[in-house]
Amino acid sequence: MSQSSVSEQVKDFASIGFPVRKGVRVSPKDGKISPEQFGSDLWFSRWARNAFRNYPIASKCFGIRFLYQACHGLPAFVVGVGPSLDQFIQDLKRAVGHSIIISTDAALRALLANGIMPDLVISYDCKDDQKRLWQDIPDGFKIPGLLNSCCHPDTIASWPGPILLYNQYHTQDELCKRILPDVFPELGQLPSCGTVGNMAVMAANLLACEPICVVGMDFCYMKSETGSMKDLKVSWRYRAQDYRYKPSQPEKGIAGVWEPTVIKELYDNDERLERSFMVKDLDGKEYKSDPELSFYLDSFKDLMPGFKIPIVNCTPGGRIPKLVTDLQGNTIGGFPAMTVGQAVDKYCKSIESQGGRHVLKHLAAIVPDPRKS
Repeated sequence: MSQSSVSEQVKDFASIGFPVRKGVRVSPKDGKISPEQFGSDLWFSRWARNAFRNYPIASKCFGIRFLYQACHGLPAFVVGVGPSLDQFIQDLKRAVGHSIIISTDAALRALLANGIMPDLVISYDCKDDQKRLWQDIPDGFKIPGLLNSCCHPDTIASWPGPILLYNQYHTQDELCKRILPDVFPELGQLPSCGTVGNMAVMAANLLACEPICVVGMDFCYMKSETGSMKDLKVSWRYRAQDYRYKPSQPEKGIAGVWEPTVIKELYDNDERLERSFMVKDLDGKEYKSDPELSFYLDSFKDLMPGFKIPIVNCTPGGRIPKLVTDLQGNTIGGFPAMTVGQAVDKYCKSIESQGGRHVLKHLAAIVPDPRKS
C-alpha cells in the first residue's frame, strides 16, 4: 500500500471478484476509505501468492537477519520521497562515506540523479510494476536491495544489484504470524509499519545505526510556485522530483544524462490532490494531507516510540512531531528536529570514509545470487 491509493486497490480487487471482508464499502457515500481498516485485507491475496511464487529463489536468499547489527553505532540517513527531499538533497551529499544511507525504492533515482549512491535500498510493495522505479538506470549498479519476500517475482528478477529478503510482519494477519515464518524461517522479519519509509527506519534500527536521521518524510504536501509575480501559479505536490536516465550514445558523442520525469502509473499527483484536505496539527500549523499520508503519519507516531528508535527528524517542515503523547497526555517519545546540514555537521564528523566499517558495500561479493544459479 506504499504507492497505490486505497480506493484504487478496492476497485482493482472488486473487478476480479476478490472476497472483501464483510462490511467493506467499495463506494462509500463520503468517497473516503479508511486505510487502517482495509489495507491489509486488500493485499493479503497478492502477498500470499507472491510468497509461494518466490519460493524457488527466496528459499536460497540471504535474509535481513544476516545484517543484524552490521552497522553498529554508525549514523544513518533514511531517505523517503517526500517533497522536501529536493530542498535537502545537496546537503545529503556530504553524508556520503560518513554514514549509512538507506533509500526507499521511490527515492532511489532522485539520489542517483544528484550523485548520491545509497548503501542500501528497501522495497515493500507487491505490485508487478515496482520495477519501473529502477528501470533503465546506469550500468555497473551494485547497491544491495532489501526486498519483501512477498514482492512480485518481477521485482526480484529485475533488481540490478545483490538482493536480500525479509518477511514483513503485521500483528493482525495470519500470513505474517504463521505462513511466512514457516515458509521462510531463515530470512527474519521487519515490522511493516504501513509504508516503505517506516520500514526503512526499522531496517536501520536492525542494523544498529545510531542516530537514524529521517529525510524526505514529510507526511504532507508542499507548495511549489512557478511563473512571474504577475502570473504566479501555486501547486501542491506530495513527492519529490523524479528522474529517468537517458543512456549515453558514444558513437554520437552523447553522454548519459538524468532528466526530470513523472511515472503516472506509479504515482499520480493530480489524483492524490483530488482526495487531499487541510488539517491542523497540535502546534496549530495547517498542512495539506490525504488519507494515505495521514495513515502513514499515524503509523510512525504510534510505532516508533514503542520501539525506542533513536530518530532525528531531518524533515523539519513536515508533520513529524517533536513530542508524542498518549491519551492521558503523558510524553511517550520524541523526535528532535534539525536540518540535514545540521545533522551532517553533528553526526558525520569523521573525515575518513566509513566504507571499511560495514559490510553493505561488500555484499555483491559476499552474498550468493540464486537468480544466477
